[in-house]
Amino acid sequence: MVLYKLSAFKDEVICGIVLCIISLLHDVKILNKKEQIGKAVFSIQNDQIVLLGIIRSKNRADVTFSIIETKNCFCKIGNQTTEPVIFNEGVKIKNAHNKLIVNFN
Repeated sequence: MVLYKLSAFKDEVICGIVLCIISLLHDVKILNKKEQIGKAVFSIQNDQIVLLGIIRSKNRADVTFSIIETKNCFCKIGNQTTEPVIFNEGVKIKNAHNKLIVNFN
């Protein structure tokens, strides 16, 4: 951005861009060759929104890992803990009065 003399994005704008990327990648299948071995899911953990990858290992245990995350300045859910709250159903991001809002189905 400096190269083209553009001003840097504010942190909230960057978090919004990452939030939209996370919502677009929610429910994407993780494949090994043509076999589905897992999927990407939207989750909230403490003050972060995280795209988690969940795959089933050979011994049938689920392995969870962070793919991309951003600061959560968009929504609050009750009883947030260090354990991620995973949303298997759809998640929509809406713009209301120039502020992004997360809607859970």
